[in-house]
Amino acid sequence: MKNFIILFGIGTALGQVYTPPAPQTQPSGPAQDQIVTTPSSAPQKQDDRSLFGNEIPLMDPNNNQVTFMGAKWDVANNGAVRARFEKYLCEPADNSADAQRYRSIINDIITQTERSVKTDALIQIGKNLRLASSFPGDGDQSRALGNAIILALDSTRAIARRTQENEELKDDAAKLAAKRNEWDNNNQVPDSKDKKRGKKNLQAIATNMTLEAEIKAIRAENKMANIKDAAFAKVQYQSLLVQLFMQRRFDHVIIGSRAYRFIFADGDSRLRIKEGSDADKAFGDVAGMPPTVASLDSIASTVRVDAEKAIASVRLLLAQNKRGAATARLLEAYATGEFLQPLITFPLEEKQKIYDYWTTRQRLIMSINSRDYDQATKLMNHLKETDTDFDDSAASGYISAQTKASNLALRNAKNALKNGDEAKFNDEIAKAASIWPKNPALTEAEQGLAQFDDKVDEYGQLRKEYRRLLDEKKFRYLLENKRKYMEAIYSDEELLTSLDQIASNIAELDQTIAAAEEYVRKDRTYGAFVAYELLSKKRAEQRFSEDEKLSRALESVTPAAAGLITALKSAQEKEGLGEYGTALAWYLKARAIYPSSDFAEEGINKLTPQLLGATVDR
Repeated sequence: MKNFIILFGIGTALGQVYTPPAPQTQPSGPAQDQIVTTPSSAPQKQDDRSLFGNEIPLMDPNNNQVTFMGAKWDVANNGAVRARFEKYLCEPADNSADAQRYRSIINDIITQTERSVKTDALIQIGKNLRLASSFPGDGDQSRALGNAIILALDSTRAIARRTQENEELKDDAAKLAAKRNEWDNNNQVPDSKDKKRGKKNLQAIATNMTLEAEIKAIRAENKMANIKDAAFAKVQYQSLLVQLFMQRRFDHVIIGSRAYRFIFADGDSRLRIKEGSDADKAFGDVAGMPPTVASLDSIASTVRVDAEKAIASVRLLLAQNKRGAATARLLEAYATGEFLQPLITFPLEEKQKIYDYWTTRQRLIMSINSRDYDQATKLMNHLKETDTDFDDSAASGYISAQTKASNLALRNAKNALKNGDEAKFNDEIAKAASIWPKNPALTEAEQGLAQFDDKVDEYGQLRKEYRRLLDEKKFRYLLENKRKYMEAIYSDEELLTSLDQIASNIAELDQTIAAAEEYVRKDRTYGAFVAYELLSKKRAEQRFSEDEKLSRALESVTPAAAGLITALKSAQEKEGLGEYGTALAWYLKARAIYPSSDFAEEGINKLTPQLLGATVDR
């Protein structure tokens, strides 16, 4: 059995007429007026019949959607349900003495009906129900059920009296028939000469036949009255049970359903519902069989147990600070068991936690619908703080997309103004405002075109300055001050690419400098030599030749690598003078100082062929 049957159709919670949503058209621009929701799957044809047919609203606990008459709508966004649920969340738990006495009476009656109940006990149940109706929260449902039980008992007693009367009349009719037969037999004697007696017998026979006909008529009338009264009593009683069921008064449904089988002991519990009526559409067939009073008892009992389990689940989820899941579970429980004891006695302080989540969620939806993304972000952050399971991916993704779209429109407006296209400027400003009316950047646009003209001049100067520093190879300065130049060069693809390349190059250089420093720190013998050669190779690259940080790094390792540096420079000087033998000697000395020197190895390999005509192996 599905645990989330919501019986709103006839009850007061959904008293309004349902209006299916109009077909949505795909917007040409950004989805500015759409609420942020998780996309639902495409509608699918449902071939399986529900417990009472497809006309009873059925709640999908995954998304708070209810399917009703083939349409879907969100319980959380339904005005009537939302108002009643919010009212419930603000009501204190009803634990007054009167309320406890009322619940005690109802529970005692339910316990009493679990066993066989005699007529006197049923009468007392009816009286107790009338007593319970004095409690304001009862809504006079107990009085109605108590009266129905008493009236049904009166009807069954009247039927029993007429049945007993018919049995007595049957005996009287049998006696009259026997006497009539005796008289008739006497009149058939051939030698009878008592004409007077025969005539008298004929008169008695006629009288008896008249009496027999009257008795037969009375018995037939009693039978018809019994049939009529039994049918009327059952229909009247069942109508009240169905009404209580649809109003979600499940405690009363349990009492009334169980009392029914003791009042009407003929075993016929089939619900008598007019074909084609609203009730017939609502209840349908259960597993191919007509619904019965026992069905109402079974469903009401299950809902009662489910309400207790749901409240226990809500308490556990709140203890784990999972307010979203707790809200969903409480909404499901309230939708079916609004009047059940676990819902009525749920503490106000626990409700307030759910009320905070519920109202914040509603405000978040309203903020997004009104495109107030700053407020929506604050509300979303509050939900994340108070609910460990809150998933903000859909809302944050939507907000991010809309704010970026608004900022992009503003950027396009600025570019249009730079290009002298005032019409496009106005269009883009309007688009930015429609996407995000409270975009702080719109204030700049509202200050007029003159300020934008000044900005255009400022951007032009910044681009000139950027190009000059680029020519002077002040790469690190440009990277460190990229925020200053970013807005000015944002629309220039060439300059923007150059800044990306600078960032990549500087990252590579800084990684090399860090590696050199690590060598110096870890290897006191050769670390300075390794660092010197690593940094010198980078310095030899044109893109790093003017980097000040690299220069400082080289200066820092020079004292420790002085012997190697002197040998290499002496070798290079002699090589430049054409003194290859002396140069080779210096390269060999450099290798002796640092055996893994790439610079020494290159010099030796270059000079040896010139001196010996062949490469000498190390």
